[in-house]
This record gives sequence, C-alpha cells and structure tokens, in this order.
Amino acid sequence: MTDYIEQYKIMHQEEERYPGESLQQHAKSIGELIVKFNAKSLLDFGCGKGFQYTQKHLHKTYFNGIMPSLYDPGVPSHDVIPEGPFDGVI
Repeated sequence: MTDYIEQYKIMHQEEERYPGESLQQHAKSIGELIVKFNAKSLLDFGCGKGFQYTQKHLHKTYFNGIMPSLYDPGVPSHDVIPEGPFDGVI
C-alpha cells in the first residue's frame, strides 16, 4: 500500500492532474442527498487537489454551503485523515 501511495504522490506533482473536476458531474445529486438526509458534515475522501471547492466553490452552489473535510493521500495539503464521524462521504 505504501508503494501505491508514493506513486500517487508522484502523479499528483503535476498541477493539472487530479484537480478535483470529476465531482462536478455528480454535485447536483450529492446536493439532493444532503437535503434528503439532512446532512451537516461531509468528507470528500479522494478529493484530489480540492479545486472543486477552492476555485469552483461547488459546496456553496450544491451542498447547502457545507464545506467537506478533505482527504487525499497523494496531496500534501490533504493527506491527514480528518476526524469524524461524517453524515456523508463523497
């Protein structure tokens, strides 16, 4: 597992790789689930670089303003597993 994470870190060194864009196509559905289940906390497990939040602000548009806790073992700024529990995991 350690070897895999190290490879993942190397791949993340390129700025354009894994910015967090794949979430956008699912954001509306996630937002509907947040409302349906009255979620108050979220974890984005595998968030990439997190640009979906820092640049596109998807959480403000679709997630009732809930900023997810971010985790991605390949990104130094998000490589610490956040404390839970969470109402939802992306």
